[in-house]
Amino acid sequence: MLYNGVFRRFPDIKFILAHCGGALPVLSGRLVLLGTEEWVPNPNDITRKEIEEQLGRLFVDTAATVKAGLQPALRMVGLENVVFGANCGMPCSTEQTMEEYRKDILDFETRNDIPRGTILANGWKLFPQAAARITANAV
Repeated sequence: MLYNGVFRRFPDIKFILAHCGGALPVLSGRLVLLGTEEWVPNPNDITRKEIEEQLGRLFVDTAATVKAGLQPALRMVGLENVVFGANCGMPCSTEQTMEEYRKDILDFETRNDIPRGTILANGWKLFPQAAARITANAV
């Protein structure tokens, strides 16, 4: 998507990568450093700056990845583009693991001086109509 110009052609689409973007955040520095070398197929002549900017516009969810994946993802996309995601309801999750996961997020926010609940609230910015319905029903 990066090298095929998808992010360039559709800058307003909000892409949310599951599980903190998998390996992408860890490899993003390598992409920026080496991604414009002459041996890398780059048909749209994307620049280092564009690579960094386009990766930084992505969103990542936190599903079961807080302990190992959140810090690299945070460096790639910034706090505003990290949204809560969960494996709730999947066979791999239990009440115990979901509670541990919730605690991991709150602990991460505390350790990193992030106001409590920020990561959870970020998702509502992507879905303002859903946020409005939730707010209206809470009254």
